[in-house]
Amino acid sequence: TQFRAVVKSGVCDAANSSVTIVKIDPLPLASAGGSATICNNETAIVSGASASNGAILWTENAAGSITLGATTLTPTYTAATGDAGNSVILTMTVKSSNSCGTATASAIYTVNVKSNTSTPLVTSPLCAGATTVNGTSNEADGTSIEVFKGATSLQTAIVNGGIWNKSVTALSIGDVITAKATAIGKCLSDASNSVTVAVTSMCTSYSGDYFANTGTTTTGGSATVTLKYNILTDVTAACSNISGLTVGDFKITVTSQGNTIGSVTLVAGSASYSGGIYTAKYTIALTSTGYSGSVLFELGLNNTNFSINGNCSDNPVVTVSTNSAGFVTGGGYILPANSGGTIGGTLVNGLKNNFGFNIKSGNSGRLQGNWNTIIRRRENGQIVNYQVKSNNASSLVITKISATSYRADMTFTSANFQNLTCPLCPVNANNGTVLVSVYDNGEPGAGVDKILITIKDKNGNVWYTSDVTANHNVTYSNLQLLNQGNIQVHTLGTKAGIRIASLSDTQIGVIPPLNDFNLKALPNPSVYEFKLQVQSRSHEKMQLRVTDISGRTVEEVRYLSAGQTIRLGAAYQKGIYFVELSQGNNRQQIKLVKL
Repeated sequence: TQFRAVVKSGVCDAANSSVTIVKIDPLPLASAGGSATICNNETAIVSGASASNGAILWTENAAGSITLGATTLTPTYTAATGDAGNSVILTMTVKSSNSCGTATASAIYTVNVKSNTSTPLVTSPLCAGATTVNGTSNEADGTSIEVFKGATSLQTAIVNGGIWNKSVTALSIGDVITAKATAIGKCLSDASNSVTVAVTSMCTSYSGDYFANTGTTTTGGSATVTLKYNILTDVTAACSNISGLTVGDFKITVTSQGNTIGSVTLVAGSASYSGGIYTAKYTIALTSTGYSGSVLFELGLNNTNFSINGNCSDNPVVTVSTNSAGFVTGGGYILPANSGGTIGGTLVNGLKNNFGFNIKSGNSGRLQGNWNTIIRRRENGQIVNYQVKSNNASSLVITKISATSYRADMTFTSANFQNLTCPLCPVNANNGTVLVSVYDNGEPGAGVDKILITIKDKNGNVWYTSDVTANHNVTYSNLQLLNQGNIQVHTLGTKAGIRIASLSDTQIGVIPPLNDFNLKALPNPSVYEFKLQVQSRSHEKMQLRVTDISGRTVEEVRYLSAGQTIRLGAAYQKGIYFVELSQGNNRQQIKLVKL
C-alpha cells in the first residue's frame, strides 16, 4: 500500500511535514475447491486446500467426523452411516486478527458419500455335499474375493471373466458361505453375499397300481401291487441336482385305511432304483372278514442330503379287494377341471384328487365299507393336501347300464377331515357326508371308468365337488373319466343292503341303518364325562376305540357286551373326539365334544 504527503495551499512548515506509515495485515486467504467420493463408514483425505494469514479450522454439516489434522491443510474425513447418499460439505475457515479487528475467509470442499447399493457379489445356490463354491461378481477382473464358511476364512479367489470359484472341503447342510470383495472401490453389502447350504430338492410322480384284484375268495385273500415313483428334478428349487441316488436312499411308509387290511409286506428283493424310477412290490393281505381295503403308501428318504418337495409329491391310495359278488370297490385319481365348493375351484383344478373306496353288504344286511380321498389345493404359493375318510357306508344303488357296464351311487357318512400338510390346522367340516357316483366300464386303464365326488361339511354345505355343475342323480351321466385306476361293480349274490336300480330311477335310494347295532353317548357335548351305551342283537363281544381329531388313539375298551354302559372322558382335554364301536363286520362311529 502506498501513501503520499500533500502540502496544502498557504501552509509550508518544513518542520511538520513528516508522515508516519502504519503496517496493516492483508485479509486471510482460503482455497479448498474440489470434491471426493467415498463409501459410508470409510475415509477421504482432503487435498488441494491452501490458506494464508490466519489459523485454519475445518467443520462439516453431516454426521461424520474430521480427524488427523483438523487444523491443517490436509485433514481426514470419516463418513458416517447417516451420510450415505448425501453430499457432505466440508468448510475451511481461516481467521486472523490485527489492530483493525478480526477477519475471516472460508472455502468449501465437497465429499460425495455412496451407500451400499452397488450390485453385490452373487453366490450360486449351494447344495449339501458340494465341493465348489462359485458365483458371479460385479467387481473388475483381478479383484480378490475372500470366501468364508461361517466366520472362518476358507481361501481367496480372483475374479476372472466376471466369475470367481474355489474348490473347498465338502459342505454340510446349514453351512453359511459368505463372499467378500477385498479390493476397495465399490460399496458392497456383506450380508447380501451369504448363502446357506440347502438339501437337494426333488419331485415325485406316481404311476404304479391304484387297484389290485385278489381272486375269488370271500374269506380274505391277498394281492401284490407294484408301486412306481418317477423321481424328477424340482425345477422350482435352488438345489435340484438329484444325481447319485441309490435304492437305499428311499423308504416307504405304509398306513392302512380301515380295519380290513391284515398286513402289508414288502416283497423281498423287489425294491429297485434305475433311470429315475423307484419300484417296489408289496403284498397286501385282507382279514378273513373283509372284502376289500385301502392302503396309503408314502414315499420318503433315508438320505438327509435330499428332500421330496411337498408341493409336488404324490402318494397313492391303493385299494385291494376280493373278486366277490355284491360289492363295489375302486381306486385311482382324477385331475378335476371344474371343481367347486368351499375349497374347490381354480385352486384345486389340475391337481391330483386320489381316491380309494369299498362298499358291500354284510351278513346282517348292513352296509359296510370305507372311503378315502386326498384333495390337493394351492394355498399361499404351496400345495396343501386334505384327506377325507369315512368308515360308515350308509347307502348304495347299483344300476345296470349294459352287459358289461354298471353304475353305482353310494353315500358315506360321519366323514373325518384332516389337513395333512398342517395336521394341527383345524378343518371345520368334520362329521360330513361323501356322495360318490361311479361307472364300471371294463378293465383297468386310463379313460375307461368314471367317477363324480361330492363332499359336504357337517352343516350340509358343499365342501368339495369334483364337478361344480354335476349332480348325483342316477340319470346324470356326465361323470369324469379316471386319469388312472379302476372301478369294479359286482352285483351277483347281493345282500338286502344293496338295491338294484333301473334306468328310470331319478334319485339315490338311501338304506336306513338297522337298529340291532347302535352306539349312543349322553350327555354330548359334555364338560365332564360321557356315558356310552352299546346295543346289539348279537352276543359277539364288541370293541370300542376313541381317537382325537388328528387320528391318535386316546383310549380303547375291549370285550364289551350288548346292553353294557361305560363311562369315559373325565380326563380328556377340551376338543373333538371320535368313538368307533366294532363287532365283527359291523362298525359305527360317533363324535364326542368335550367342553
